[in-house]
Amino acid sequence: MSDDLQDLRDAVLKRFGRNLLVCQQIEVTLKELLKSSRFEGSAATLAAMLAKRAEELRTSTLGVLVGLVKSELLVAGTDIDAKDVHENVLDDWMSHTFHISGSPDFVTRRADDLDWLLTERNALAHDFLPRWSPRDPDGLRTTMHFLDEQFARLQRIRADWVEHLEAQLHSKSLLASLLVSPELDAVIEARWWNDRPVLKVLKDHAEQGARPDGWSYVARGAELARAQVPDDAALMRDRYGVRSFVELLKAYPDFEVVEEVLPNGATRALYRMRSPTGEGGTPDEPAPAGPVS
Repeated sequence: MSDDLQDLRDAVLKRFGRNLLVCQQIEVTLKELLKSSRFEGSAATLAAMLAKRAEELRTSTLGVLVGLVKSELLVAGTDIDAKDVHENVLDDWMSHTFHISGSPDFVTRRADDLDWLLTERNALAHDFLPRWSPRDPDGLRTTMHFLDEQFARLQRIRADWVEHLEAQLHSKSLLASLLVSPELDAVIEARWWNDRPVLKVLKDHAEQGARPDGWSYVARGAELARAQVPDDAALMRDRYGVRSFVELLKAYPDFEVVEEVLPNGATRALYRMRSPTGEGGTPDEPAPAGPVS
């Protein structure tokens, strides 16, 4: 056996292994993209759900991965189907979806690359022997040329999907920053109040119609709620589980409620928003009530 022939054989085998390695790198990249590309669940079950998906992907074939990427990740244009909103969720619930969107031509090119990858990887792993001609120098050179051309496309595909993975990691970092930001807290708080119209009216009255000492009349707040959101006020017992506005205010820690004793011995209920600082201690007493006519 000549040294030249052995060198050719070694060169073919090195290229063969190199290309298979790149195929595996692309496969791992696709798995990482799919791990957290979409999920929804309660805070209590989210970690277990993500771990289960990661395990399912770990044992998935490349053909399954390619199908998932084309059906879940690639989106032509901006026409993304809206997901149903879950009703009556008793626990904290979140959902997240990551898409790779682009023009129809872009999506087609990515899908074609994946189909080509699947075909070529399978051919390398399972049907390479017909290209292996260890005693034919010309055949070995032909196979080397084929593997080099294949490698060039594999490199481009790997670079494309690594770029998508980096974009996903960046978006997850931005999402993590958003979840702990004061801006999101403000949005969630505003949404919380808007979803509870009676409480929103009571909150607005406490902030805008309070006495100089900072306390507001429960009776006046109830009057405003019945006038501004009559349907929600009428269903207060069914929706909030209380029979009176005083019970409602006491049921929510955002409010403080006290009874003010009038000069004639009667009492009236006052309320105010609790300090957001969370400082403890006894609430300030209302200013002495004036004469009752």
